[in-house]
Amino acid sequence: MNRIAIVTDSTADLPIEIAKEHNITVVPLKVNFQDKSYTEGVDITNQEFYEKLEKADLLPTTSQPSPADFTAKYDELIENGYDSIISIHISDKLSGTRQSATIAGSELSEKITNLSTVDSMQVTVGIGLVVKIAAESAAQNKSYDEVLADTKQAVENVKLYALVDTLKYLEKGGRIGKARAIAGSLLNIKPILTMNNGEIVDKDKVRTRKKGIAEIVDLAKKFKDTNGTIRYAISHSMALDEAKKLEETLLAEVGVKSEFISEVGSVVGTHIGPGALFISFL
Repeated sequence: MNRIAIVTDSTADLPIEIAKEHNITVVPLKVNFQDKSYTEGVDITNQEFYEKLEKADLLPTTSQPSPADFTAKYDELIENGYDSIISIHISDKLSGTRQSATIAGSELSEKITNLSTVDSMQVTVGIGLVVKIAAESAAQNKSYDEVLADTKQAVENVKLYALVDTLKYLEKGGRIGKARAIAGSLLNIKPILTMNNGEIVDKDKVRTRKKGIAEIVDLAKKFKDTNGTIRYAISHSMALDEAKKLEETLLAEVGVKSEFISEVGSVVGTHIGPGALFISFL
C-alpha cells in the first residue's frame, strides 16, 4: 500500500487542527520587519503581526522557505515510511516557494521516486481547500497517480474571492496596479478580488462591505446551482465576526457548513492587510 504524504506551505492558512487531523505537513514562510524576522505560525501570532503591521513605517517583506527547509521535511517523511509526496503550494506568480520545493525534490530523487510539486495557482484558503481534498484522497488508499490527479482536478475547479478593506497593502507590495489602488481609496470603493491564472485580479467593485458580502454569497449560490454541490472554506484577517456571519448566511442559503474558518497569516496579511474576507469553493 502506498503511503502518500501531503505537504503545503503556511500561506494555505490551514487551521492547526485540520493539518493534524489530515496528517498534512506545513512548511512555514517568513515575514521580515526592519528589526526582526519571524517564522509564520511559529514565533509570531496573527494578532501580534497585525498590530506590528499597522504601526510599521515600512511594509514588511516576506521570504519563501529555502530548498534545505523542504529537504529536511521531505527527509523526515521518507524516514517515517512515506514512499510518495505531493507538495502543494502558493501560486508561482506570487512566490518562489514551489521552486524551492522542486529543487529539494530533485535532490532526493535517489531516495524517493514519487514526488510532485503542484502549483495551486491560489493563495490562502484557495490553497487550503485543495490541500484538504488532496489529503482526503490520500487517506482513501488511492494510488499516487490517482491522488495527484484528484489534486490537479481540485486546482482546476477551485474558485477564490476576496473582499478587502483597502488596496494600499497590495499596492505597496507591488501585487496590484497603483492606479487602481488610488482610485479605490478616493471613491471609497470596496474591491472584490479573485485569482486568474495564478494572479490577483479585480472581479468587481462595490460601495459597501455589505454589498460585497452579498455578492460573494450570490457567487456561491450560482456555483451550487451550476454544479449541484459546493464545498467551501473561509479565511479572514482580523474579521472573525464577519467570517462567522458569512458562514451562517451560506448555511442558510446553500445548506452547507464551511470546511473550516481560518485566520489569514502574516505572509498573506502583509499584502492584504486587516479587514479582509476570503472564500474558496469547489
